[in-house]
Amino acid sequence: GLRRPGPRVFRSLLALVRLVKETGACLLHANGSRAMFYAGLAGRLSGRSVIWHLRISDQDPQLDWLLVWMATRIIAISEAVKARLNRWPRAYGRCTVVPNGLDLATFVTAKEPAVVRGSLGIGPEERVIGTVGRLVPFKGHRYLLQAFAGVRLRHPSVRLLVVGDGPERDSLEQQLHKMGLDGTVQFTGHRCDVPDLLSVMEIFVLPSIGEHFGRVLLEAMALEKPVVGTQAGGVLEVVEDGVTGVLVPPANPEALAEGIIRLLDDPTQARAMGRAGRRRVETYFNLR
Repeated sequence: GLRRPGPRVFRSLLALVRLVKETGACLLHANGSRAMFYAGLAGRLSGRSVIWHLRISDQDPQLDWLLVWMATRIIAISEAVKARLNRWPRAYGRCTVVPNGLDLATFVTAKEPAVVRGSLGIGPEERVIGTVGRLVPFKGHRYLLQAFAGVRLRHPSVRLLVVGDGPERDSLEQQLHKMGLDGTVQFTGHRCDVPDLLSVMEIFVLPSIGEHFGRVLLEAMALEKPVVGTQAGGVLEVVEDGVTGVLVPPANPEALAEGIIRLLDDPTQARAMGRAGRRRVETYFNLR
C-alpha cells in the first residue's frame, strides 16, 4: 500500500527493476494507480516506457501529479475517466480512450430463461426487472428500491432481482422491509451465472450515482435488454438515450421509476431498444 509506505515499498521497487532487466521487458503496462506508482519508478530507473491504464475517474491530488509525470502514455477506459487529467493538459494530450470490451463469443447463456425463472421462484405471469453490481453506496441501490415502490403501484406483477453482494446488503434489506416490499425484491448474492440471470430480466436498471464506465451495461445490451440508467459518468458513452435505453438524472427515484414504467408500458419500444443495444455492442464494444 502507498498510504503507509515502509521498507517493503523499496524492496518491491528493486525487485521490479531486477525483473525488468532479467526479462528484457521493453514496456511496462500499469493497471491502476498503485501499479503505476511502482511501474513508473521502475521505468525511470531502468529506462523503459510506461503505460498507465486509467480505470478510475476519481482524482487523487496527492498522487496524480507524480503518476502523470512518470507515464509515457495513458489509456483511459472512457472520456469520463480521461477527464481526471484535465488539470494536466500535456498528459491529457497523451491519453487515448480505449473503452472496455465484451467477448460476444463467450458471453452467452447456459440455461433457458424458463429454467432460470423456475430456479428463482418466479411465476409465469410475473414481469422481472433487475440490476447487477456490488452493493455499495455509489451504485445507488437505495434509489432503485424507492423507485421500485412507485413502479409496483402501476405494475403490481413486477419483481426486482438484485444480483450482487456487498456491505450495503443489510441496510438495503432493512429498507425494503420498511417499505413493505418483502416478497417482491430478491437479493441473489454473488453469482457466476450473470448471463442466465440477465436473460430473465425484461429491463436492466443501473441506478448508479457515478460510473467510471459501466461494463455491466454491455452485458445487458449484448443480451438485447433495454436499459434504464442514470446520466452518470461513463454511462452516457455506452447507452444512447432514446435509442438503446432511457437515461435519467442520478439520485432521482421518481425519474428512475418513470423511465422503468415507460418501458413496461411499451414492450414493443423496449424490445426495439434491446435490439439496438445489441447492435451497438457489436459495433463499438466487441472485444475482438
